[in-house]
Amino acid sequence: MNIKSWLENIGLGQYSELFKKNGITIDELLNIKTHEDLNRIGIKSSKHQEKILTEIAAISTQSTCVGKPTVTGSSPKAENLVSSSSLNVVDEDIQRLHPAEKHILNEHEKAIVQNKKDLYAKINELGKDHEEVGDCYYELGTNYYMNSQYENAIENHKKALAIRIKCFGEDDVDVVISYYQLGQDYYMDCSYELAITNHIKALELQKLLNEDDDHNEGVAAISFDLAKDYYYNSQYDNAIIYLENALDIRRYIFGDEHKDVADVYYHMGLAYQSKFHDKKALSNFKIAHSIYVETNGKFSDEATKMEGLINDMNEEIDD
Repeated sequence: MNIKSWLENIGLGQYSELFKKNGITIDELLNIKTHEDLNRIGIKSSKHQEKILTEIAAISTQSTCVGKPTVTGSSPKAENLVSSSSLNVVDEDIQRLHPAEKHILNEHEKAIVQNKKDLYAKINELGKDHEEVGDCYYELGTNYYMNSQYENAIENHKKALAIRIKCFGEDDVDVVISYYQLGQDYYMDCSYELAITNHIKALELQKLLNEDDDHNEGVAAISFDLAKDYYYNSQYDNAIIYLENALDIRRYIFGDEHKDVADVYYHMGLAYQSKFHDKKALSNFKIAHSIYVETNGKFSDEATKMEGLINDMNEEIDD
């Protein structure tokens, strides 16, 4: 294990160049004993100084020989070890969201803290490239996603994807799920080109894994979300193509009177409306409204929204 990897494992990889510049290797970590030592290196944050000194102290207590940290020992998993000292503090990303001294964690923030504990434990037990570590990264990313921390979700879902490809190759359902969720992350982050790239990859693999199934709901679901990527990227023709694909499959599976079918008609209407094809847009909105009334009720949010769109479209066409 080198100094850069060690710093990254404790969440302070930004200081790797300073350590390198000062000629400090992993074997020399135990020579750093005070805040002044770290000041001389160029690390000015007292919080980060405290964390580094705590980690070094932990290594010192685990040393297998004088002056040599165990992270450089002969254990085959030594280079995969990560610090557990951070398990006693609230996730730093959550702290940045809530800078006040006291903050009651919501359910997703609690899950993030627990996910990190599970992740560190799995890395230390199984190594950094084990499939269960990939699962931990995926769960962590998903809770960041649920907590609207999309950049962190992307970071962890990308790590999960890399591990899953390494373990299983690309022809695996968990790899499809990872590509799909990355697409969702990028979509929510308004990075529509990257959302398109990942959803297309997920769609290709989903079709490959279900090549004998012409009406696979997974294909329909990914096609639907890919269409939304294209729509919000102002590529309306492509959006309509994938909406038609999703519609064909969902009508085959669910019949005509199903909420998921109505959702497709609604988005089809939006795409045609954006292309100024008002009559086609109105036709799709009316079909969606009819289905929503049947499945969700006349006064449901979906039906009410459709009714408003239809009224607006009728006024525009009359004008």
